[in-house]
Amino acid sequence: MVGQSDSSQVIISTHDPIVIGGLNKEAVVIFDRTAEGTSVRMPGVNPKGMGVAGLLTSDLFGLPTTLDPETQDELDRKRQLQFKENRTPEENVELSHLTQELEKLGFTRTTRDPMYDKYIERLFSRPEFQEKPITDKERQEMLELTDDILAEILEEENK
Repeated sequence: MVGQSDSSQVIISTHDPIVIGGLNKEAVVIFDRTAEGTSVRMPGVNPKGMGVAGLLTSDLFGLPTTLDPETQDELDRKRQLQFKENRTPEENVELSHLTQELEKLGFTRTTRDPMYDKYIERLFSRPEFQEKPITDKERQEMLELTDDILAEILEEENK
């Protein structure tokens, strides 16, 4: 219980990651609405230094992406086609169109991080992610595969 004290402060924020972006996890309490009422928990990650996008996609806010659904679907489809073997002529045209449209929004084919490039290639070359569109459930499955894919890449790098 917070009483009157010169050392006590309470800040309540419902949807602003910037407010907690400079805090350690010990200073944050998360209130979740459930069917049974309200649950209270401490974050599993330290919000300090994560940045807005990192915070929004962490367990603090739980968003699957920081992009609007249409742009995320286009990006997912581009990645599916980019790493698909034996694309049809129609798929090549679709990939070219998606690449042009996404480049207008600032997305390019390459990143500065070669490990991330390898991760994306491995993820979208898996058969279960070759069909469109990718659902929120499949996005969660992708997150669960991350550790396995990263372990594969690190094993290759250490050979």
